[in-house]
Amino acid sequence: MSESRGPVQFAIYSPQVLARGSDFTLDLWAFLLEQRDKVETLAKRMGQHAMAEFGVAGVDEPTVFGVEVRSPELEILRPRRMLVWKGQETVESFECKIAKSVPRYHSIHGLVTITISGLMIANIRFSLLVQPLPDAGRHAPWQTPGRAITAFASYASENRIDVLRCLQGIQKGAPYLDIFIDIDRLRSGDDWLEKVSAFISTSDVMYLFWSTAASRSRWVTGEWKEGLQQKGLQFIDPCPLESPELVPPPPELAALHFHDRYLIHLLAQQHVDQRKGPPKP
Repeated sequence: MSESRGPVQFAIYSPQVLARGSDFTLDLWAFLLEQRDKVETLAKRMGQHAMAEFGVAGVDEPTVFGVEVRSPELEILRPRRMLVWKGQETVESFECKIAKSVPRYHSIHGLVTITISGLMIANIRFSLLVQPLPDAGRHAPWQTPGRAITAFASYASENRIDVLRCLQGIQKGAPYLDIFIDIDRLRSGDDWLEKVSAFISTSDVMYLFWSTAASRSRWVTGEWKEGLQQKGLQFIDPCPLESPELVPPPPELAALHFHDRYLIHLLAQQHVDQRKGPPKP
């Protein structure tokens, strides 16, 4: 193992506004102190806000952390995960659901436990405020004066880190783009498609981040189908995260081009990482 470069920071991020019965993503980021600004920028771009932070010193690279999220008022998909620390900022996303029985303006409390080899090294407590969501039509967060184009990003939460990297590259080349990428707070039951429809109606393009996870996601399926119905095939711009030979696009979107430079770069980087192998002792 290589030597530790400093304390590893763990920070919990979530949407700022949550509603009863809604689905949302709770993100646990791991990073070095000098990487905090970058993580904060990425999280804010996703509409996420910091809830709590904790530092752990003396951690070698690589290290496998066990992570568990617990809260009696949340339904959490796969609450126990493994997070591999290799010295670069990384995120583990937890899909959560708030019970409809939770009252408005209520604080939900939870705990993130972090372990190494089964030994607990940290407990991070967090609180989430449940309150009514703003109206999507009147308070759409992308409606900023002077923006020439607005984009709607559709993706599976498992691909969040790759989506962030891709969008960083897109916005470097086209800084005037206003890309709305956080719809987790809109996924709140029967009115989800109605709210997605409102967002799509004011967007100029949908970036469809296609992958195995996206092909299985009912959220992503509902989004691209709504975009196709509302604005047609030309509205959807595929951003494949995996080869279309491995994950074919839906028949309705087969006429679109599912190869791009980002995919080539991503596959090339994965090949380089595989050839590098584990760090030298």
